[in-house]
Amino acid sequence: MSVIQCETRIVNIADWAVVHLPGEASEQLSSRGIVVIEGTLNDLPFMILLEPDGKGSHWFRVSDPILKEGKLGIGDKVKLVFIQTYNWPDSDLPPDLEDALKQASLYDRIWQKLSPRAKWEWIRWIRSAKHEETRSKRIELALDKLNKGLKTPCCFNSASCTEPHVSRNGILLDETCYVT
Repeated sequence: MSVIQCETRIVNIADWAVVHLPGEASEQLSSRGIVVIEGTLNDLPFMILLEPDGKGSHWFRVSDPILKEGKLGIGDKVKLVFIQTYNWPDSDLPPDLEDALKQASLYDRIWQKLSPRAKWEWIRWIRSAKHEETRSKRIELALDKLNKGLKTPCCFNSASCTEPHVSRNGILLDETCYVT
């Protein structure tokens, strides 16, 4: 994969500092779903999982350490230089899912053997539930499907935005300022 370069701004979406990739940069990636990139943001090295925005592009939340180290804030223009990588970072397992996996004796037997990307897909599917009741049902379904040998959730639009804090109906919310 070739090096991708672009300029954009850090925007505010639901009180998060977010970088929304320009469409031309996102089009160079292998998928409209989640992908992992590594590179630099204003010469600061990073490796991040890009989330889909539900409209064909990608975005990521800028971490507080990067904001602080780069002396960056909402509205600041940033230069990204990155490549897509296939070295998936470990996922942060939500406590409710971890407890359910352990109670069902699936954590060591099945979950730990999944690829990092597959784990991310399960987490994203569960995380996208708007209501606690739906989330609980999805965890139950995940346990059943994992126990039956499924590696990833089926019937799931992997190009939708699954972070409920910054999305509605699978679409990243609009920036509240500095649209690029």
